[in-house]
Amino acid sequence: MAGIAGSLSCGDGMIMRRHGKFCWEFRTAVWLFGLAAGGYARADVIQTAGQAPEVGATLTELRDGRLFYRSHTDQETSLPIEQITYLQVTGWTPFNEAEKQQRAGRHREAARWYQRAVDRPFRRVGGRALKTDSAGDAMDYELLARCRLLPSLDQQGQWDQAVGQYLRIIESMPEVLDSLRPVNMPSAESDAVSKALDLIDEAIKSRGNDAVSVFLLEWSNTWGGQRRQAAPEPAQAEPVPPPLALDASIRVLPEYGQLETLVTQNLFTVALAATEALLQKERRADLGSVYYWRARAWLGQSQAATSSVEEDRRRAGLDFMRVVILYPDHERAAESLFLAAAIRRQAGYTEQADQLLRELVSRYPQAEPWAKSAGRMLAAEPMDSAPAQ
Repeated sequence: MAGIAGSLSCGDGMIMRRHGKFCWEFRTAVWLFGLAAGGYARADVIQTAGQAPEVGATLTELRDGRLFYRSHTDQETSLPIEQITYLQVTGWTPFNEAEKQQRAGRHREAARWYQRAVDRPFRRVGGRALKTDSAGDAMDYELLARCRLLPSLDQQGQWDQAVGQYLRIIESMPEVLDSLRPVNMPSAESDAVSKALDLIDEAIKSRGNDAVSVFLLEWSNTWGGQRRQAAPEPAQAEPVPPPLALDASIRVLPEYGQLETLVTQNLFTVALAATEALLQKERRADLGSVYYWRARAWLGQSQAATSSVEEDRRRAGLDFMRVVILYPDHERAAESLFLAAAIRRQAGYTEQADQLLRELVSRYPQAEPWAKSAGRMLAAEPMDSAPAQ
């Protein structure tokens, strides 16, 4: 078999030189055939944009927003799930067909095959089963199929279905809260948006007032659609507190010092532009700091005379929650949770705000002054950070 593969290598033959795509697909087929001839073995294929496919890999786990695998040289590695452009999993026919259809731009057909893969994640090859984590295997193939189905639905503009898959995914893997969030929303008046709002409200109700629920509510409030049912009503019993007093001297990581300078000098518009540039440039850097300073910029801009106050504060709350959910160990996480709670309370969502404050006291009991201020806010005592009247 090695002789056959060698005689048909990509370096030899006019056909291989002229047809690069055919070349790697042919090599993959030869590899799989060789493994099959020698008995059962895994030979998964993984590819990212602009890179040659990794042939002969073995998928091992999907967690924290990353797909872990072992290469054919037995090297353990992982990739962000959203960066993977093509996959093939040994013996999983509907999933593999979906990937081929998606690669060819046939999104409707791809979604149909992905749904089959979601419905039937079990496959047997050579007497062995490909199992989801519910069967004791670390690799959750159903979750993988959902992660690949979601972009296919989003590209078709199937907003309610994409949001439905998104909600299922973040139940198990909240780390993809941003990276897999659907983006191709149709008109706010469309039926799909109304259906998606129903799904969001059901998810919020089932989750309670946790951090993800706050994020989902704030995100859905930016859609502009009409809910079929009443959205969670803000409490009106308490007066709206005065604007938040922000500590302008808080330290920031050196590489993000420019953002700190811009925000503390009240150059909020420039700071927002700078954060967008960083987010585009550093997809996997310390985005927790970028989100934090963007939230501070939105919060600062909300106090300007020309600001759309409610919208700017909502955006600030979303970015603070991104820090809390995606980077829970970040040095700004406790502060971000406190500020998100303060924004919710100012908007009248007292119950949600108090839940976030209780989470802050429980999760970050030593984080001062935020834990102490959260305790005082829960006890309805004056806060140290409140500005003088």
